[in-house]
Amino acid sequence: MANTGDPVEIGEDRQLFVDDYWIADLAGVGRILHSPTQESVALESEHPWEVGGLSYLIAFPDQGKFRGWYRADPQLQDMDSNSITCYAESDDGINWTKPNLGLIEFNGSKDNNIVWTEPGINFAPFKDGNPDANPEERYKAFIRVRRVMHALSSPDGLPAPTSSAASSGARPVAGPCPPPRP
Repeated sequence: MANTGDPVEIGEDRQLFVDDYWIADLAGVGRILHSPTQESVALESEHPWEVGGLSYLIAFPDQGKFRGWYRADPQLQDMDSNSITCYAESDDGINWTKPNLGLIEFNGSKDNNIVWTEPGINFAPFKDGNPDANPEERYKAFIRVRRVMHALSSPDGLPAPTSSAASSGARPVAGPCPPPRP
């Protein structure tokens, strides 16, 4: 269905044209949605804290590179409760490195790229683009602890090591979530 109402101001925001909402008329052009193509593996399990697999990566351009946070599972499991969050960087968004951050101990060593081991899964970071944001809280993240969403913040996108989500300054921001559907 085409948007036949008044023009909508979108500024310089990018728009994804997957339907006709933003298009009033097409003359001599067509929309082609290309299928994704499989390329090489971006991140591989290569450390003891990743042996259960890597699940997802949230990445964005920042500080002249791509910065990414991904879920790792230290063991093969059926549950989310032991998942951790790790950090990676890339100059091109394709080839990633996992810098040694020295933040959190795993099996007696801080020689790793782990940024979160506390309760919670689905770590979702972002950089606050508000120029008036507190510099100590420039980076923010949401993390789900059981059925409640918590908010975190840090000056650099790397949460401070803590003993629990509560002592890290994580605070409930939404929840509890409804129980899963059967």
